[in-house]
Amino acid sequence: MQAAFQQILDDVKRLRPEARVNGVTVEPMVRRANGRELMVGTIRDPVFGPAIVFGTGGTAVEVHRDRAVALPPLNQFLVADMIRGTRVAKLLGEFRRMPPVTCRRSKRCCCASRSWCARSRRSPSSTSIP
Repeated sequence: MQAAFQQILDDVKRLRPEARVNGVTVEPMVRRANGRELMVGTIRDPVFGPAIVFGTGGTAVEVHRDRAVALPPLNQFLVADMIRGTRVAKLLGEFRRMPPVTCRRSKRCCCASRSWCARSRRSPSSTSIP
């Protein structure tokens, strides 16, 4: 755990030398049968300011660059539209004998954008894997 924490700090220092890390939160990964890895987070757009991001999660985030961005505040309709705008949305339906995903947690995370974006005024980005 300490080595992983140090690696995160080293990466931040190398990629964003001006950044200040206030801490890191580590939680156990939830593994479920038929689960899909998704990402919800905030970014700071240079023109519009804090924005909500949804897309492919896990290690595929960097490879596929599949994400949708929306400005807060979001409601259920806007979140559903944002999710449909990603390639990973096709994987959320029924396929390969796996049941469809409801995305309740992902939608709740996106709709909780007000507090995330308020926090992102102090930090450039944050990510949650619901």
